[in-house]
Amino acid sequence: MFACMESLGGVGYLWNEEQEYLNVSRIFRDLCVGPIWEGTTDVLCTDFVRAIKHPKAGGESLAALDEVMAKASAFEGKQPRPTGWHPDHRWAAWKDGVATSSPADLVSEARELVWGAVDILVSALLYVDAGTDGDPAAADIFHRFLEGRNWMVRQARGGTEDELRRDQAIVYGIPDFCGPKL
Repeated sequence: MFACMESLGGVGYLWNEEQEYLNVSRIFRDLCVGPIWEGTTDVLCTDFVRAIKHPKAGGESLAALDEVMAKASAFEGKQPRPTGWHPDHRWAAWKDGVATSSPADLVSEARELVWGAVDILVSALLYVDAGTDGDPAAADIFHRFLEGRNWMVRQARGGTEDELRRDQAIVYGIPDFCGPKL
């Protein structure tokens, strides 16, 4: 594959405005990114496992994450806590799984372990963000995140127009964004 890409020329080979969807050179280039990306993710995830299971510093790493979770879970802001959402319980279960598993067992499930920790931490941080100033767009992002993981019951939404308005408020930061007026 790399030989095919190399035979197509220098940097200019990526420039093809006429048939962007048929740009074979770009396709060859993009094919090379997948394995690199996936390999990097695996390395980072196994490094995370090594860090939290390290005999000396692992406890300190988990203590730092514990502090973030404790503060975020105890936060009471302008948004009510969703019914049934208990990040502290999820975090305790995650930590228990880490504590009772060997490093070798955890490495084999490193991606799932990292994504589990990330989901719990992100949910707590989104909750703090939504509750800090009461921003409806931040609350919408938080609720969508929880719904996407089935951590809360999906809320009733309005029609397509309402969904579009809410999407635009998130993307553009304008509550009543109505698009260009040409």
